[in-house]
Amino acid sequence: MKRQLSTKCIFTVAFKEEIDCDWFKQRQIPIITWKSIQSEGFDSIPDSQFLVIITGMGEDNSTACASFINTHLSPYFVINIGTCGSNTEQLPLHQWVIPDILSSNGYQDITLTIPSTLFDDTLRDNIQLWTISKDHLHDHQYDAQDMEAYFQAKVFKETNCSFFCLKFITDQFSVPDIKTFKEQLHLCRKTLPSLLSWIDRQLTAADIAVIIPAYNRDQHISKAIQSVLNQTQLPGEIIVVDDGSSDNTVAIIKERFPSVKLIQNKNNQGVSASRNLGVSSTQLPWIAFLDSDDEWLPSKLEDQCLYLNQHPIFQIVQSNEKWIYNGKHKNQKDYHQKSDGWIWDVSLDRCMISPSSVLMKRSLFNYYGGFNIHFLACEDYDLWLKIAREHPVGLENTINLIKYGGHSDQLSVVVPALDRFRVDSLFSLYKPDDHSPFQIKLQQILIQKIDILINGLLKRGRSEQALYYRNLRSQVTVLVH
Repeated sequence: MKRQLSTKCIFTVAFKEEIDCDWFKQRQIPIITWKSIQSEGFDSIPDSQFLVIITGMGEDNSTACASFINTHLSPYFVINIGTCGSNTEQLPLHQWVIPDILSSNGYQDITLTIPSTLFDDTLRDNIQLWTISKDHLHDHQYDAQDMEAYFQAKVFKETNCSFFCLKFITDQFSVPDIKTFKEQLHLCRKTLPSLLSWIDRQLTAADIAVIIPAYNRDQHISKAIQSVLNQTQLPGEIIVVDDGSSDNTVAIIKERFPSVKLIQNKNNQGVSASRNLGVSSTQLPWIAFLDSDDEWLPSKLEDQCLYLNQHPIFQIVQSNEKWIYNGKHKNQKDYHQKSDGWIWDVSLDRCMISPSSVLMKRSLFNYYGGFNIHFLACEDYDLWLKIAREHPVGLENTINLIKYGGHSDQLSVVVPALDRFRVDSLFSLYKPDDHSPFQIKLQQILIQKIDILINGLLKRGRSEQALYYRNLRSQVTVLVH
């Protein structure tokens, strides 16, 4: 049986002087060389969540090592760390940058999708990095130059692995100065750990704001809030956004839960706007959502904090759940079973993340603009798909959520033809010139859902709406072929 490794993130470095090896060793992160892998084989690689590989310099080493990683290790992220030279006065020396466009002679530019919420948002981006090839040594039209990033990115471009790079600018490339370069290496080593501080994550529930949207839920809101107050680790903040309720929801909150931060919308704005408002009203770095008719089990936040501390590569995690429908337990179908890692493929067809099960970084939520306020339903499908495309999703496998269904006012009951919102979401992510596995699968699912909508509309005599989706489908069909 093939040996399976648990590697989730690999740091590639051209030569070891670019990193503080002791810092990685103190965290029990193995450091190995591409040369040793070549001589000793796959079995010589330690099994670790994080791994540093010293690739050696140049196109051949970078390409060969990246190909090996892609074939044998399949991590979520590969982060190329190293130095580069500046080609412009607008790019000062002695700073870290995250290039988002990589180029090299004779090759098509590669635009990187950067999970920037892992890092300090003060890092400079919008940088075009030129990687020197064997046959082309100098080109001064780009912001910066290095010797390996492009060739690694080229390997990972068509895979599920997310590649990006952190580069420290040591010198002006147009004025080569080996002495200055070597002198600046110590500054590169010294400042890198602050960029990787997320590896040492120490999350507690006190860092979390719980957001509960509510609309006419006086029969359920007490149970939801009490389940938060019953947590083994209490959150730093509980925020209820009442969305213009006309029943006793507000009165119950004020009377029974004075510690809860209550925000009231004068008019009904919808669940997306309410959740977004709740997030915008907190400064805590992590957020968790709870629908007003759902209930957490007592260790939900504690279990998820422990999971995220043990798996710091994740910025979003969900728990497993139990379903109660009209007062009775409801078994989940096999296709509802949750998994961790890259879940975009299963998320294209249906929503695979329950809002009430989620704990995530607030910066990640804000990066994607929150929930779409124009969607009457499937707003969660839309946001989770955008996130899952670019970020692996963690799964704390304990059943820590009870979801209640069957209410007459549930959106899945009162809003018809839910797939129209999923079609809108898929079409917004559609890129005709992108032939990545995600886009190929997206196109297939998009056409399937459009066809279902067209057939349903024609059966109901809504030919004008059906024509709209036929026109939409014709655009997708052209792009697929």
